[in-house]
Amino acid sequence: MLSQERREIDEIDQEIVSLLEKRLTVVNRVAKVKVCNQLEVHDAKREAEVFSKIKSYISKPDYEEIILALYQEMMILSKAYQAKVTKTKK
Repeated sequence: MLSQERREIDEIDQEIVSLLEKRLTVVNRVAKVKVCNQLEVHDAKREAEVFSKIKSYISKPDYEEIILALYQEMMILSKAYQAKVTKTKK
């Protein structure tokens, strides 16, 4: 009954994980640059820019709230990861 939809979700999840790994690789590089340049992990201006861009990418308004909430959580986790990386690099 739901097997086709679940297979599609599994395939999408695999793509999402791959993309998240790529994103975290870049986040790791960002953290290293921040350490080298003695920059703070949290950059409110950049965060606002990211949310603005993400909002502009959303083509289905019904999904906006959940997509922005997911990005909010991803940003929280990203900052926590960067803080951990920068702490170990000092």
